[in-house]
Amino acid sequence: MKHLFLILFLFILSVTGIFAQSKVTGSVNDTLKKPLVGATVMLMQAKDSLLTGFALVNDKGNFEISGIKPGNYVLQVSFLGYRTIKKALTAPADQNSVDAGAIQLEPQSKLLDAALVTGEREPMRLRKDTIEFNAGAFQTAPNATVEDLIKKLPGVDVDKDGTVKAQGETVTRVLVNGKEFFGRDPKTATRNLPADAVDKVQVFDKQSDQSEFSGVDDGQREKTINLTLKKDRENGTFGTASAGGGSPNRFEGRANINRFKKNEQLSFIGMANNTNKQGFSISEYADFLGGMPSGGGGGGGRIITGNGGSANSDGIPLDFGRNYGFTTTVATGLNFNHEFSKKTQLNGSYSYSGFDKQTDKKSRQENFLQGSSYFQNDTSRQQDKNANHRLNFTLDHKIDSTQSLRMITRLSYSQSQQDILSNSISTTSELQPRNSSNQTNNTKGWGINLNTSLLYRIKLNKKGRNFNTTVALAVVDNHSDGANQSTNNYFQTGTPTVQQLLNQESNSLNDRLTYNIRASYTEPIKRGQYLEANYSYNHRGNDNNRKVYDLQTDGSLVFSPKYSNNYRNDFNFHRAGLNYRIANPKFNFTTGLTFQQAQLNGVLITQETNIRRSFTNILPTVRMRYSISQTKNLVFDYDTDINEPSITQLQPVPNLTNPLNIYQGNPNLRPEYDHNFNLRYINFNQFNFSNLFAFVNLTYTHNRIQNTTHISDRLVTTSTPVNVPDDYRIISRFNYGGRIKAIKMRYSLDAGLNFTRSINFINDARNIASTRTPNTGLRLENQVKKIWDWSVGARVNYSNTANSVNTSTSLAYFTYEYTADIRVPFADNKLSITTDLNYQQYRGLNNGFNQDIPIWGASLSWFFLKANKGQLKFGAYDILNKNKGISRQVNLNSISDQNVTSLARYFLLSFTYSIKGFAKTNNNPGGMMRIMR
Repeated sequence: MKHLFLILFLFILSVTGIFAQSKVTGSVNDTLKKPLVGATVMLMQAKDSLLTGFALVNDKGNFEISGIKPGNYVLQVSFLGYRTIKKALTAPADQNSVDAGAIQLEPQSKLLDAALVTGEREPMRLRKDTIEFNAGAFQTAPNATVEDLIKKLPGVDVDKDGTVKAQGETVTRVLVNGKEFFGRDPKTATRNLPADAVDKVQVFDKQSDQSEFSGVDDGQREKTINLTLKKDRENGTFGTASAGGGSPNRFEGRANINRFKKNEQLSFIGMANNTNKQGFSISEYADFLGGMPSGGGGGGGRIITGNGGSANSDGIPLDFGRNYGFTTTVATGLNFNHEFSKKTQLNGSYSYSGFDKQTDKKSRQENFLQGSSYFQNDTSRQQDKNANHRLNFTLDHKIDSTQSLRMITRLSYSQSQQDILSNSISTTSELQPRNSSNQTNNTKGWGINLNTSLLYRIKLNKKGRNFNTTVALAVVDNHSDGANQSTNNYFQTGTPTVQQLLNQESNSLNDRLTYNIRASYTEPIKRGQYLEANYSYNHRGNDNNRKVYDLQTDGSLVFSPKYSNNYRNDFNFHRAGLNYRIANPKFNFTTGLTFQQAQLNGVLITQETNIRRSFTNILPTVRMRYSISQTKNLVFDYDTDINEPSITQLQPVPNLTNPLNIYQGNPNLRPEYDHNFNLRYINFNQFNFSNLFAFVNLTYTHNRIQNTTHISDRLVTTSTPVNVPDDYRIISRFNYGGRIKAIKMRYSLDAGLNFTRSINFINDARNIASTRTPNTGLRLENQVKKIWDWSVGARVNYSNTANSVNTSTSLAYFTYEYTADIRVPFADNKLSITTDLNYQQYRGLNNGFNQDIPIWGASLSWFFLKANKGQLKFGAYDILNKNKGISRQVNLNSISDQNVTSLARYFLLSFTYSIKGFAKTNNNPGGMMRIMR
């Protein structure tokens, strides 16, 4: 299987080079014989309307489509504002060129004779900077979601956790008919809306609100997907509801109901399950952790994501595609859009998400010292309970044709509870014990988070001259109460010599207040050239008060100043900048300088100590976007930023919650200074399904905050953050996809290389950690899905980390992943069988962690009731009972392997009902298209 990539790649190269034999040429003009530059020309097979090739009309009015096999075709020519023309063509086997002649398009307003042509669907088209996919050209299974639909679109990828990437970039916003859907969470739309409600999927780079208002492009982009609904869904009720149960004691339920009118949208979603399915968004889970203490210092706090991966700024995040442990989730939400008038629109949503997760984990960590290492073995049982309520409101009001207001408010309330029972032992490389710990930690917390902003925009008395100002406020109020009981042993010659007992209770308050005001003024200096001046003031305040009490044998509590801390800090900065901008349809360029003056004021209330620091920085910016053609873009960005130290990193008081792992802040830290370079190239041919995406991102950080770590003879770790001179991070990605027309197959090949170079200190020894992570993958999928629908893929990931303090140890490992998905409909689509396989191999991990894990699932579905509204499904998940929560994390001077007991084989019988109550429309029957001739 290791040679699969080479075999498939050579196969693709061989078959794609065989069939470029002939070409179709012609010209396109209007009724005045003028060339229609940019008109779209598509060549489709006459027998099944499968797209064979496309071209855009050049500035002389000519077009050429090459690589055509002999056969019968339909040539379609279209241009905005003109009637579409179709004509039959035959490519003889004995000719290398076919002349389609001079084609004349007539204006849309002129009435022409019409013919009805059935079954022909144009899969894609280009509308300026927007790639628009016709959803009807991509077949999905009954009751499929939007996520299932967009997985089939060329150039669009969906990760296992639901993250959508288009043209190599993460999609940060999904709109429905141009309106927000449950705030800014793309997964809520993609995982809940039914695929059969969507008419078009539009992928584009959304400009900033200020650019859309003023008409002056500021170069800022946000990758966005807009779902335009079918006409009947814009006025009616639609959605799905499902419920199921099975063994052992598994259940699932989900509902999505949408009621749309002309000026109003109302959507309800809800779910409940104990099959480890997520709630609305993993981003909500991060909110639950806001009040919990973190490790700080950039030294290795780890967030377990909903699919079992990890996010760590210093480590290597590994996504093994599993939701570890056992999770019960309940979530519900309501979203509405109301257009009071053409001037005033309101969007809002309420959501609730709660989960109860139980995790049993074993881990083995190797820590590297200068010329040696030591080990830490841990076992833990953990239960997390979280509940979150969230309100979002956006109000847009156009005062008149030149002025507008936008108000955005986000309010959330969360509750959390965490109970951990853990045991650990640290040993030398000769397996001699040095310390051990048995701990019980219980924490309860709650928090309120408010974010609100008001944006005012005005166009002044000259085109391109405008002014805008934004005022924003954020308030966070977190409270937590905890109890910690631990027995800590310190060994010498294999027997405990010192025993430390802790029995404590604590309460913590962590309040944050942030506000800022920003104003900018744009002045046109020439056609397509502008100057922009801006100023902002920002205040970020933190107040942290942690009180710890020792529980006495008589049940009384005694305040412990050694473990307590009270710290307050304010980070204030002024920014003033000047930008020069060139904006035209093909080229957008911005360069500028920003001057920042910052002041850090901190107060150690317990120690009666003040900290005052000031910083001055100049922040340059360069942005360039060049449209080489309608299908090729080149983008370069360079920007700089300042990251101030966190309140945890600044506090010089040691955190002794865990006596074996002590963290102490550093009030002398300087802010990090980031230089970010980003180069992207996009070549997207939306008509023959080929795409080429490539990007390189380099981040260089001056004064990077890393940890200096001291490890005692008893293997007690004390960590303190310090500034190191520099830090490098490089991320690169290449993706190429297309079709093998001869066998009606799509392929996607990608490759990437990530590199990091970081510095930290271990027992005063300077350690340089360099990590290289190359990876590559290939995916194949059939295009003709009438008989069956299948896709297969393979991926290889390699990682190698080298530490200068211990050059004898190489941290290298491989992960291999092979996937297959098959769906076979039969009995006139009343029945279908689906099966999927995810086979993962781990090599190079510690003993007991090298595993082969095949996860195989299958289901049988029966569709019944009128219009197949009902679906009865029997599914078997992890049939081989092999699911294991295996993962690896590599930090600057350590490597950790984990094994988490996880949900494995179960069976589920479910019923799904499709709700379809639509208003009558005047659309042509039978899904026919009206084609003019």
